[in-house]
Amino acid sequence: MLSKPIDLLRDRRGVYGIGISDAIDRHALAIACGYHSEARLPRALILRPDALTDPHNGSAALQKITGGFRHGPFVHCAEEHLRQVIHYRMLRTAGLPWPPQHPIRYWSADEKQQARNRQVYHGLRCGSLGIINKLIGAAIEAAADPDAIKMARRFAFSNRYAIYCAAARSRRALQLAETFPALARRIYCPNYNKSGPISLRICRIRCRKCASGYVRCIGRLATAATSPNGSPKTQR
Repeated sequence: MLSKPIDLLRDRRGVYGIGISDAIDRHALAIACGYHSEARLPRALILRPDALTDPHNGSAALQKITGGFRHGPFVHCAEEHLRQVIHYRMLRTAGLPWPPQHPIRYWSADEKQQARNRQVYHGLRCGSLGIINKLIGAAIEAAADPDAIKMARRFAFSNRYAIYCAAARSRRALQLAETFPALARRIYCPNYNKSGPISLRICRIRCRKCASGYVRCIGRLATAATSPNGSPKTQR
């Protein structure tokens, strides 16, 4: 029996994210959720700054979610993908395997049984929302950088996780995102630049009040934020 397929991820330093528990058989979980292979299982959502790696080309809301519908606002977010695993596993436990093995709506041709199955489906959907939102709240409180996550929520879902990763690992990146959000998105978001994150060079910026000061200010921030060790080698 599979219990708690999605849980808080922990190591010796405490909670670092949300994902599939190491004690779970990933192959059995993939079958229970109707996936063809383990590769379709969702990735973990890592929040603790020291455990962050390069951000994947995906999106995360970095907040509690609502709905759980196929075309909702969070449909492409990591939190919704994790919720779906919980929901599909609960449906199989209730005797309603996902996806349905026949084209009949709500697993039955009988209207009364369809109504009962529909109630079970949406009841478990709401239950899965409650579970994932509880995990999201616990993970954000225990592992997330509060300043970085507050800053990341200013951006669209598709850019939030990349901005969060950069801001949580570097105070200079946090300052850059706070002062010049469009510039931060240009630098750090791989889904914004098709060729991946770039090291921005600012050499022809004009400001009506103080052009030279504006250039120096942004040049220091951009160079420091994109350098590997967080300190600028050159300042323009």
